Amino acid sequence: MAALYPPFKRRLPLIISAGLLLTHSALAASEEPALIESIKWRCLPAVGTQNWVCEQTSGKPVPTPASVTPSDTGAAAAASASAIDGEAVVAAPISQQLKASQLRSTLDWVPLAQLSAEQRSSVPPHCSGRYLEPEREGTEFKGIPFAAPIRAESDKSDYQAGELATFEGNVLVSQGYRQVSSDEARLYEQTLTAEFDGNVVLREPNLLIVGDKARVQTQTGRMEADQVVFALHASRTRGGAVELVRREDGVIDLVDASYTTCPPADNSWALSGSEVSISPESGFGSAKHAVLRIKDVPVFYTPYILFPIDDRRQSGFLYPQLGYSSETGTDLIAPYYLNLAPNFDATITPRLQTKRGASLESEFRYLTENSNGEIGSAFLPSDNLKDENRNYDDDRWLFNYQHEHQLASRWDATLDFTNASDKDYMRDFGTGLDVTSTDNLNQQFETRYRGGDDDLFWSLRANLQSFKNMRQDKDDPYEKLPQLEIKGGWNASQQLSFSWLADGTYFSRDDNWKYIGKTAEADKNEFDKRYDVERSIYGEGINEITNANGTRVYAEAGSSYRWQWPFAYVEPTIKGKSIHYRLNNLDRAAFNDPTTNPNGLSYDTSPTTTTPMLSLDSGLYFDRSANYFGGSYTHTLEPRLFYLYVPEQEDQEQNPLFDTGQYNFTYESLWREDRFSGYDRLGDANQVSLGTTTRLLDGTGFETFRFAIGQTYYFRDREVLVDPYYGQTQNEDGAESDFTQGRQWAIDEAEASASPIATELVWNLSKASSIRQDWIYNVDQSWNQDYRAAYHYSPDPSRMLDIAYNYKKRADRTKKDDDGNAIPGQFTDGSISQSDISAIWPLYGDWSLLGRWNHDLTNNKNLEVLAGTEYDSCCYKVRFLVRQYLNGSSDDIENADTENAFVLQFVLKGLGGFGTNTQALYGIKGYKEHDKSTNLQ
Repeated sequence: MAALYPPFKRRLPLIISAGLLLTHSALAASEEPALIESIKWRCLPAVGTQNWVCEQTSGKPVPTPASVTPSDTGAAAAASASAIDGEAVVAAPISQQLKASQLRSTLDWVPLAQLSAEQRSSVPPHCSGRYLEPEREGTEFKGIPFAAPIRAESDKSDYQAGELATFEGNVLVSQGYRQVSSDEARLYEQTLTAEFDGNVVLREPNLLIVGDKARVQTQTGRMEADQVVFALHASRTRGGAVELVRREDGVIDLVDASYTTCPPADNSWALSGSEVSISPESGFGSAKHAVLRIKDVPVFYTPYILFPIDDRRQSGFLYPQLGYSSETGTDLIAPYYLNLAPNFDATITPRLQTKRGASLESEFRYLTENSNGEIGSAFLPSDNLKDENRNYDDDRWLFNYQHEHQLASRWDATLDFTNASDKDYMRDFGTGLDVTSTDNLNQQFETRYRGGDDDLFWSLRANLQSFKNMRQDKDDPYEKLPQLEIKGGWNASQQLSFSWLADGTYFSRDDNWKYIGKTAEADKNEFDKRYDVERSIYGEGINEITNANGTRVYAEAGSSYRWQWPFAYVEPTIKGKSIHYRLNNLDRAAFNDPTTNPNGLSYDTSPTTTTPMLSLDSGLYFDRSANYFGGSYTHTLEPRLFYLYVPEQEDQEQNPLFDTGQYNFTYESLWREDRFSGYDRLGDANQVSLGTTTRLLDGTGFETFRFAIGQTYYFRDREVLVDPYYGQTQNEDGAESDFTQGRQWAIDEAEASASPIATELVWNLSKASSIRQDWIYNVDQSWNQDYRAAYHYSPDPSRMLDIAYNYKKRADRTKKDDDGNAIPGQFTDGSISQSDISAIWPLYGDWSLLGRWNHDLTNNKNLEVLAGTEYDSCCYKVRFLVRQYLNGSSDDIENADTENAFVLQFVLKGLGGFGTNTQALYGIKGYKEHDKSTNLQ
């Protein structure tokens, strides 16, 4: 290196008063990697003269540098004060840094192999390195840059008092955390400007600019540069331009520029424009006459585009979505996001389906100090799809409004309202709106007030709720207009507590509420006949008693006392429960007709049911230290006994079923005090449930293994039942289940001396791998009633495997011919037996496999098949998937149509995407977490 820098070439520090150079936005820079002799100088005004005297403070002895003349005494004094401190006059030499020509291609990009373990931990997935600014003086500066002393150094300098300072050879000018280096520099004192020529490198934290020339207005901070490349380190973006202007407000304007988030030397994608503007302050950029290039091939043009440079919210296009299916044709969606304010935003989504037409979906969200919510809508004028579309030529629409409001510290209110044009809307279109239910669209307003304290507490709730039934083969649910509920409790002591609840609700339903079945072939209209469409029909039903409207008042009150020890607990509870009705819409003549009233119920518009309830809950707890599989654990054994007594209350058939059904039997059912959801039935009971749970806990308390088993033993038959097919009608052409068989099973279960055996097993093989099994075995019928087993493996978001099997015993279904018509008296197995396998797995390099196979083993039919690949790099992601699925009711699987579709998505990290809404990729478990972890931009 001595040949390049002989001893007579020395670096001359020149101290210039604050405000002469780079006041607002001079940018930091780095220079050549060549080693330069570390020679430092201290320059002080000579006493009684206008000259400076400089002396070497380190390095080899060299001749005294030429004198320079300060512009005026004040400037000299300021320089002197800085020089006396010793810190400001000493400028670190440029060493171990890349040449400007090399920085043009690397832009501070450091490969993974050269990073420390800590630095590698911050590298995004699928990236081969990261931008890392080299160490330099000033990076730790935290103050205001233009208030800091300015340092300039070079191999050679000249100064004309009050006019011009020139520097040649390895020029380095810095102020605070900002730095500029070049081959030559000229500082104009009168105009407060600076010019840099040759291998210009400008740096400040998070920004690097390399150019041929640069001009800086030191008072305003405006900077201009030619033939530049740049990098924004924090947002992992880079680009280049013929001209660059850094405005006074920090916005960077570029002419004939390009922009990408790909690493240096990677041209996977780039956005170029005649005029590009980048604002680190707001977090977005814009481009005029923008061209998107993939591998240098232009693929898209727009006269104007707005794009993000970080993860802050901003207006602009979201991922355009492209897909195809045999039902909709080509499907193109182009959502546009509007960042209206920090607490308001909106999304407008035009959509074109070639077989249906153009539609528009919009969503507006808001957040205030006491409330939040969203309003959404979708509209398709005149559905163009003719084949097998019962809504052909109709306007299709959806509306959704959700609102939460904190009226006071203890008082809140919520609104959830959704409506649609027809029952097929969700099946045909789906929605990106936040709809809480798709089978029954919720239309609800609720407000609640909470009072009291931890010992004496209560709440008052008012509710208005109706539903829009979206099922073609189910009854409309009852509406609650209105519902008032008050409940509370009192913890009189640590052992003694009291509770109470009162609920009053008015239930109503339209006359045309009851689902009867599908139209027979002879009853179909011309459209249904042409496309073989099955249309649901409704009526008032057979039994007028089930079509009751009216008021139901439910009340309960109780008390419990708990004895608690480290090894056991005992808790008896006593309650009283009562139901009162006031009904209307009953037809007195129907009660006198044995056809409509086969049970001979009397006409009663005010049925009442009241019953006491007594329960005793108790349990033991044992634990011991144990060693299994080479590990140390705490092994627990937790037996439990629960006794329940509720005397039978007769004539509950008189009570309508407004919102009540029977719970599915699970392990948790052993410890419930009622078999029914809702308040329309008070189940009788005289039974004891016995169960035990055993666990293995590691040293941190993590549950490695859990197994529970239990059974209920009955001392008398259950007399209060609910028809498993309540609200359904069996006829020759529409029956989906063997009602006779299903009802007999319900009777057999009520007369059994013991419940099925319920078990659950959870085995966490590791933090990443687990097995779960739920098994219900009916000992009375000697069959598996419910069974589910699942294995889940996910060591990290890039790989996931989920294998599940689900079985549920159900009554036989009606057998149908090739035309979909029921065959009288012939049935087939109606049990559910399904396997479901989904996976995300790396294949090679940045390629991953995505797939799901959901198969109905009972009918030997694929419910969902999804297969595809995903390529994920540091700056873009591509997915391609092929999908086959059944489009129809799960209760009518023989006649469900098989649809085919493909999905293509191309995501440009840091810019946007081009593809389709994958809807969490149609049920692949863990995909949302996977997608989020690999798209950190």
